[in-house]
Amino acid sequence: MSDAYGLYDARGCKHLLGCVMALYMLGNEGKVTLATPKRDLSKSRGTRLLEAAEPAAEDVPADLRQTRDLEIVPVENGAYRVVWNTLMDREHPWGTTTLAGAQLR
Repeated sequence: MSDAYGLYDARGCKHLLGCVMALYMLGNEGKVTLATPKRDLSKSRGTRLLEAAEPAAEDVPADLRQTRDLEIVPVENGAYRVVWNTLMDREHPWGTTTLAGAQLR
């Protein structure tokens, strides 16, 4: 749909979320008929967490400037996502919450 109607964001990327939102609004207004969702999106499956705690970090310097060989690994699969969710839930002051906007985990 974004190709057919030229719906792109300021960076030239397809504006898929905008397309989906527009279709949803048109469906609610009765202007288009949308297919029935394959699953009930109103029932959240909840955030998956690890049952056991992640092992405590070892040899982490108190001063960030002393950190060496830090590797940043993107969360790109379900196994990493569960670890991410668990760490956020247990370590972040806000816990597990809905993040707004685009995210890179």
